[in-house]
Amino acid sequence: MAVSKLLYKILSPLTKTPRPPKNAKLTGTLLLRATIWGAILYSALGRHHLMNLELNMISLLMATVWAYFDGIASRRDWARAASEGFFIHLIGVQVSNFLLINLNYPS
Repeated sequence: MAVSKLLYKILSPLTKTPRPPKNAKLTGTLLLRATIWGAILYSALGRHHLMNLELNMISLLMATVWAYFDGIASRRDWARAASEGFFIHLIGVQVSNFLLINLNYPS
Protein backbone atom coordinates (compact mmCIF):
# COMPACT_ATOMS: atom_id res chain seq x y z
CA MET A 1 0.00 0.00 0.00
CA ALA A 2 2.73 2.45 0.95
CA VAL A 3 4.72 1.56 -2.16
CA SER A 4 1.80 2.27 -4.48
CA LYS A 5 1.21 5.65 -2.82
CA LEU A 6 4.89 6.48 -3.20
CA LEU A 7 4.86 5.50 -6.88
CA TYR A 8 1.71 7.54 -7.45
CA LYS A 9 3.33 10.53 -5.77
CA ILE A 10 6.43 10.22 -7.97
CA LEU A 11 4.70 9.43 -11.28
CA SER A 12 1.64 11.69 -11.14
CA PRO A 13 3.59 14.91 -11.97
CA LEU A 14 5.09 13.16 -14.98
CA THR A 15 1.67 12.45 -16.47
CA LYS A 16 0.70 16.10 -16.13
CA THR A 17 3.78 17.34 -18.01
CA PRO A 18 2.62 18.88 -21.30
CA ARG A 19 4.25 17.43 -24.39
CA PRO A 20 3.59 19.46 -27.50
CA PRO A 21 2.68 17.23 -30.45
CA LYS A 22 4.89 19.28 -32.77
CA ASN A 23 8.03 18.22 -30.88
CA ALA A 24 6.92 14.60 -30.90
CA LYS A 25 6.31 14.76 -34.65
CA LEU A 26 9.73 16.31 -35.28
CA THR A 27 11.46 13.71 -33.12
CA GLY A 28 9.59 10.88 -34.82
CA THR A 29 10.51 12.23 -38.24
CA LEU A 30 14.16 12.50 -37.24
CA LEU A 31 14.17 8.93 -35.93
CA LEU A 32 12.46 7.65 -39.07
CA ARG A 33 14.99 9.36 -41.32
CA ALA A 34 17.86 8.04 -39.20
CA THR A 35 16.46 4.51 -39.38
CA ILE A 36 16.21 4.72 -43.15
CA TRP A 37 19.74 6.14 -43.24
CA GLY A 38 20.97 3.25 -41.09
CA ALA A 39 19.39 0.69 -43.40
CA ILE A 40 21.10 2.35 -46.37
CA LEU A 41 24.43 2.33 -44.52
CA TYR A 42 23.96 -1.34 -43.63
CA SER A 43 23.40 -2.25 -47.26
CA ALA A 44 26.64 -0.47 -48.23
CA LEU A 45 28.84 -2.10 -45.57
CA GLY A 46 31.68 -4.36 -46.58
CA ARG A 47 34.39 -6.36 -44.88
CA HIS A 48 37.16 -3.80 -45.59
CA HIS A 49 37.69 -1.52 -42.59
CA LEU A 50 39.19 1.35 -44.58
CA MET A 51 36.21 1.41 -46.92
CA ASN A 52 33.83 1.46 -43.94
CA LEU A 53 35.72 4.43 -42.48
CA GLU A 54 35.40 6.30 -45.77
CA LEU A 55 31.72 5.32 -45.86
CA ASN A 56 31.27 6.92 -42.43
CA MET A 57 32.81 10.21 -43.56
CA ILE A 58 30.76 10.27 -46.75
CA SER A 59 27.64 9.38 -44.76
CA LEU A 60 28.11 12.33 -42.42
CA LEU A 61 28.56 14.71 -45.34
CA MET A 62 25.54 13.33 -47.19
CA ALA A 63 23.34 13.48 -44.09
CA THR A 64 24.34 17.11 -43.58
CA VAL A 65 23.56 17.99 -47.19
CA TRP A 66 20.22 16.14 -46.92
CA ALA A 67 19.41 18.13 -43.77
CA TYR A 68 20.40 21.38 -45.52
CA PHE A 69 18.09 20.88 -48.49
CA ASP A 70 15.22 18.96 -46.85
CA GLY A 71 15.79 19.18 -43.12
CA ILE A 72 13.23 18.96 -40.38
CA ALA A 73 14.26 22.19 -38.67
CA SER A 74 17.26 23.37 -40.65
CA ARG A 75 16.34 24.20 -44.21
CA ARG A 76 18.95 26.49 -45.80
CA ASP A 77 20.95 26.97 -42.61
CA TRP A 78 24.33 25.21 -42.55
CA ALA A 79 24.84 25.42 -38.78
CA ARG A 80 21.55 23.72 -37.99
CA ALA A 81 21.98 21.32 -40.89
CA ALA A 82 25.33 20.22 -39.49
CA SER A 83 23.81 19.35 -36.12
CA GLU A 84 20.78 17.66 -37.66
CA GLY A 85 22.99 15.75 -40.09
CA PHE A 86 25.20 14.67 -37.20
CA PHE A 87 22.23 13.25 -35.31
CA ILE A 88 20.89 11.50 -38.42
CA HIS A 89 24.33 10.02 -39.03
CA LEU A 90 24.86 9.03 -35.40
CA ILE A 91 21.51 7.28 -35.01
CA GLY A 92 21.88 5.78 -38.50
CA VAL A 93 25.24 4.25 -37.56
CA GLN A 94 23.68 2.73 -34.46
CA VAL A 95 20.86 1.22 -36.53
CA SER A 96 23.41 -0.06 -39.02
CA ASN A 97 25.47 -1.65 -36.23
CA PHE A 98 22.34 -3.23 -34.79
CA LEU A 99 21.51 -4.77 -38.16
CA LEU A 100 25.13 -5.88 -38.58
CA ILE A 101 25.14 -7.65 -35.22
CA ASN A 102 21.81 -9.38 -35.80
CA LEU A 103 21.97 -10.11 -39.53
CA ASN A 104 25.74 -10.29 -40.20
CA TYR A 105 27.36 -8.64 -43.23
CA PRO A 106 25.14 -8.06 -46.26
CA SER A 107 25.99 -10.23 -49.26
